[in-house]
Amino acid sequence: MPKLDVWDKVEKVCKVLEVFNAATNLISGSEYPTSNLYLGEVYRIKEVLADAIREDNFFIQEMT
Repeated sequence: MPKLDVWDKVEKVCKVLEVFNAATNLISGSEYPTSNLYLGEVYRIKEVLADAIREDNFFIQEMT
């Protein structure tokens, strides 16, 4: 059974990866992904990564 600190890391990683998953599903689910759709998702990913870098958790900072 993983320790509590490992679960904490897994939850934080999943939070970041959820944005990539949502963007992938949105872009690949569209037959004609427009630049507005694509760029909006890229910007959202950039913002999530920027927020993760500012976290106090060194593990997440290093990962991003």
